[in-house]
Amino acid sequence: IEELTGITDEMAAGGMDTRTAVTGLVEFCGGLPLLGHNILFDYSFLKQNTMNLSLPFEKEGIDTLKIARVLFPKMEHRSLQSLGCYYQIRQEKAHRAVSDALSAMELYRRMREQFAEAPEELFASKPLIYKAKKQSPITPAQKGYLNDLLKYHKITLEMSVDSLTKNEASRMIDRII
Repeated sequence: IEELTGITDEMAAGGMDTRTAVTGLVEFCGGLPLLGHNILFDYSFLKQNTMNLSLPFEKEGIDTLKIARVLFPKMEHRSLQSLGCYYQIRQEKAHRAVSDALSAMELYRRMREQFAEAPEELFASKPLIYKAKKQSPITPAQKGYLNDLLKYHKITLEMSVDSLTKNEASRMIDRII
């Protein structure tokens, strides 16, 4: 993640806690649809976190990547940055929430303007479907077993075993074995 976004663990540690951030975002969104580039990727994280916090969050969304795939079927790269270059949309900081949101909004506006004759439903919001499962914390049995495996194989984790979910612990145990 750090290589892709430039966001370090130190930067993330300085942010607000998950409950505050997610609750604030849910309130901010209200009943409005979401707009983004490859929106289901971001929505999956939001949906997972709202599920973990027992917050309702069923949204509609507009995906500029899906629109671009229809409008530019032969374009080799349709990332937000590539399409931004195509439309000469200036982006201050790629992979930062506000900058990406503003770029996606401008991309949507420009595609809609350029392809005004395209069917209206191409640009309309649609239900976002992602099935999230409520995550549980690592069980005491998993914690003991994982700590034994880490010690036996002389593996050092960059995170605390206590911070893992039940699913993450299972996957880690399977990888070690």
